[in-house]
Amino acid sequence: MNKGTMKAYMINTLLIIALCAAYSLLGGLLQLVLGLLISALMGVTFYRQHYGFGILNSLLIIMIFSLFGGVLFAISAAAPLILLGIALALGTRFKLSLGRLLFLCAFLFVANIVASFMLAGSQSGGEVTLSASMLEMGRMLKEAFKAQYSDPELATVIDRAVTEAVNMSIMLSPSIFMIISVALAYLLITMYKKLQIKNDVDMAFLTPFEMLRADRLMAVLYLVLLFVFSAAPAGLFADMAINVIVLLSFLFMAVGMSVFDMKMKRSGIKQSVRRLLFAALLLFSGMLFMMPVIFFAVTGLSDSFFDYRRLSGEKEEKEEI
Repeated sequence: MNKGTMKAYMINTLLIIALCAAYSLLGGLLQLVLGLLISALMGVTFYRQHYGFGILNSLLIIMIFSLFGGVLFAISAAAPLILLGIALALGTRFKLSLGRLLFLCAFLFVANIVASFMLAGSQSGGEVTLSASMLEMGRMLKEAFKAQYSDPELATVIDRAVTEAVNMSIMLSPSIFMIISVALAYLLITMYKKLQIKNDVDMAFLTPFEMLRADRLMAVLYLVLLFVFSAAPAGLFADMAINVIVLLSFLFMAVGMSVFDMKMKRSGIKQSVRRLLFAALLLFSGMLFMMPVIFFAVTGLSDSFFDYRRLSGEKEEKEEI
């Protein structure tokens, strides 16, 4: 390792130490963002330096977490961060497509969520489960609404609405977790890509957002599932189908946003403005009767057949998810 590489490694290591300390002290959204940064930096370490240095930094992360939260916290918190860093480095080493790297990272996020619930369940003797947590949240909402509204009829309506919402959330929890995992995986890959580009690493194999396009077979599967679900909207198969439909709808929505992102880019609109516009549309979609979400999903679905951006002749630059 030359002097310049060693200096970069030391700076990277110091950043990881600071981020790990902050990660242990903070919680919520800030902790989530810090975890993504730690994984991205670990990916850079595993790729740019020898894997032995990555192992040393991994042990350092475990040691810092142990000091702040004990051995159990250290292992449960450090393992997913380190594994994500290794996945990023391997993805770069073997030049995996965005779709494959996204799937690999999302799988690790889902595995971490499942492991967290299993750990919480084992520590509580089986009392803490996903269903129990959602039911408890529903109970708290009901009590809050009952304290606010004294009308018995209105209270009954609210009680039924909350019960239906909780039951729907439990049924859709697999797709919700997968959507969250895909979104986090894409954010992580974006962070990692920017860090690697600053280090003059060629990341052209990861297709940019505006070039995303769904496979036509995925679109056909989506339409078939919609038909099947509308024909038989009850039963175990219907529960599985609706989860797949929700996940695919999210992916088609992302592709639809990608279509308009390229259109706006070609019109000369800056990336920051495009991102703010998309964020605003999604944030206020509830006030707009979910029309932006539906519009983007339909656009992404139809793009699989009509290729609005004429990407079919640019297979080397196109990404199918």
